[in-house]
Amino acid sequence: MTTKPYTLFQATDNDTQAIVTLLKESFRAAYPDRYQPADIEEYFDLNYTEAKVDSWLSAPITSVWLAKREHDLEGVFVFHDKPSLLSPDTPAFEIDKLYLMPSAHGTGLAATFLKKLEETNRDIKLHWLIVAQKNIRAQRFYAKHNFKIMADGPSLVVGQEHAASFVMHRELG
Repeated sequence: MTTKPYTLFQATDNDTQAIVTLLKESFRAAYPDRYQPADIEEYFDLNYTEAKVDSWLSAPITSVWLAKREHDLEGVFVFHDKPSLLSPDTPAFEIDKLYLMPSAHGTGLAATFLKKLEETNRDIKLHWLIVAQKNIRAQRFYAKHNFKIMADGPSLVVGQEHAASFVMHRELG
């Protein structure tokens, strides 16, 4: 059985609710036992709302890409034209969200999203992101794609828990 390829497309305001749903489902899957359900819902109410997604979609410095396989939305990729916390005078792209449904893990979709960033924005050579220190899977993925841990980052606050993070950078040739 062959797997159908992904279709990547730039999100529009018609995709807002689907993006919110994907963000919530993929966050729950990434941290199944880490946070209390009430804390997760509070986090969603602050961070994964239709208003927040609409603000990304309308911001000229932000790009939102989606991946679909057949009729299923499998991933969302959000990046901003924004200097790094560590290099405020250097043009850069912040990878804000690279969220996949569990069915898309290991399929190459995340690497395809990174390639899309490279192809779309060839002039900006610094890419950066913040990743939770306990998200070892994500750190391994980014390291495989030439990101390096540069410093401790801000805490991710979910309920009463403050999760430590790293700032990671990669510079393209």
